[in-house]
Amino acid sequence: ELVRVDPQHRPTSAQVLQSPIFPTHFEVCYDFLSAHQLLRSSSATSLSSSSSSQSPSPDSSNETCNTAQLRQALKVLPDLIPSLPLSYFETLVLPSLLPLFQLPFSCATLDDNLSKVFDGLVKLFVPLAYKLGPHRTSIYLLNPWLALFEREKDVAIQLQLLTPFVTNSLIDTFGRPIFVEKFLGFYIRTLTRKPRLTSTSKLNPHEQRDMNLHYRCATALESIPVKLGKHVSTLAIVRPLLRHILKKPPAMSSLSSSHPLAPEQRLVLLTLTNICHLLGEGYVVQRYSVVLQLMLQQQLPSSDRDSYKDPNREMSQADHDAIWSVKVLLQLVHGISQRLSPSAVAQAFLTGASPGPLPGPGPGPNPSPTPGSVGFNLPGLLLSSHSDIFAHLLPSIVSVLAHLAVYAGPGHSRRLIFPALAQYFSRYNGLYSLLPGASAVNYRPLPKTPSRPLLTNDTFVTRDV
Repeated sequence: ELVRVDPQHRPTSAQVLQSPIFPTHFEVCYDFLSAHQLLRSSSATSLSSSSSSQSPSPDSSNETCNTAQLRQALKVLPDLIPSLPLSYFETLVLPSLLPLFQLPFSCATLDDNLSKVFDGLVKLFVPLAYKLGPHRTSIYLLNPWLALFEREKDVAIQLQLLTPFVTNSLIDTFGRPIFVEKFLGFYIRTLTRKPRLTSTSKLNPHEQRDMNLHYRCATALESIPVKLGKHVSTLAIVRPLLRHILKKPPAMSSLSSSHPLAPEQRLVLLTLTNICHLLGEGYVVQRYSVVLQLMLQQQLPSSDRDSYKDPNREMSQADHDAIWSVKVLLQLVHGISQRLSPSAVAQAFLTGASPGPLPGPGPGPNPSPTPGSVGFNLPGLLLSSHSDIFAHLLPSIVSVLAHLAVYAGPGHSRRLIFPALAQYFSRYNGLYSLLPGASAVNYRPLPKTPSRPLLTNDTFVTRDV
C-alpha cells in the first residue's frame, strides 16, 4: 500500500498510524518525544531572539530547559515506561533522557531549585534503572552520575548528592560492588577533607555551606553500612577512616591538649562511633574490637628495642606520633562504650580474648581467627611497658579505665579492672623513677594500710586523686 505509484491510492498518515505495523503506544510515545524536543527548541529560540544586553547566558537557558524537560518526563514516563518494549525504549526514548543527567548547573544561587531537580532525577533514575536492568544501567547511567560526583568543588551540587536518599538509590540500582568501587571514595574524601575555614570565629556563608557538606556527608556515610553489610563496611569505611584520623598528628606543643583533633577529625571520630552503634554490639565485640587492637599494635613501638630501654633519651617524632594515635584510639573506645551494655563493654574492651570465628561476607565456612585476632584489652595496655612514652599515656589510660568501670558495672570491674590496677601500682616505684626529675633518693613508699573495698554490691565509691 505504501509503495503504490499513484499517491492518491496510498494510505494517509492517520491510516498508517492506526495500522497494525505501529504499536498501540506509538502515539503516546510520539507525543512525549515531540513535546520534549519542543521545550528544547523553544529555549533555543528564546535565547537567540533576546537582545545581547539582556539575553540570559547559555548555562541559564540550559538550566531552565532541563528543569522543564525533567518535569515533563516525570509527568509522563512513570506510566509509559512499563508498557514499552525494552528495545523500543532503549532506541527511541532513552537518548532523549540521558542529557537530563548531565546538569549544566554551575552557579551557587540555585540551591532551592537544585534540591527539586535532584529529587526529580532520582525519581526518574529509579524506574529507568528498573527498566534497563543492572548491566544496561551501568552502561548508560554510570558515567553521568560519576560526572556529577567529580564536580567536588561545586558545593551546591555536592550538598544534593551526598544525602541518604541519593546514596541508597545508587546502592540499590548499581549494586554494592559498583558503589564501593566507583562512588564510596567520594564520600571518604569529602568527610576527611579539611574544611575551607578562616581564622575568624564567625563563619561566612561559604564556610557554613562547607561545614554543612561535611555534616551531610557524615550522615550519608552512617546510612551506608546497613546496605553494605558488616564485612564490607569494615574494609571499605571503618579502616580508611581510622587510618585518616591516625596519620596526621598535630604539633608536639599540643601533645597534652585535651582536644588534639581538628574539627574534621572529630567529625570522623563521631561518624565511626555512630556506625558502631548502628551495626550493634555484636559487631563491636566481633569486629571493631579486633580492628582497634590491630591499629593499636601498629601505632605502639616495639618495647624490646634497645632505644626504648634508655629512660634518658629524648622524645622523637615517632614517639610523639605513637602517643597521639593511642590517645585518639582511647577517645574512640570511650565514645563507643557509652551506649553498650555492661557485658559488651567487658567483652570488647576489657578482656582481650579472641572473639572466635568472624562471620564472612558470604556463604560458606567462616575463616578461622589468626593468632593475632584478639580484641582490645585496656587493662593489658595499662600493664604493658613502653618505657618513656608510657608515662605520657598513663593519664589517658587511667581516665578511660575509670569510665569503662562505670559502664561495665561493679561485677565486671572487680573481676577485670581492679586486678590490673593492683598489679600496676605494685610496681609504682619503677614507674616513678622514669618521671622527669625523679630519683630513688626522693621517693618514699607509703606505709601499708588495710585495704578497703572500693565497690559495694550496689554503688561505686569514687574519689578524687
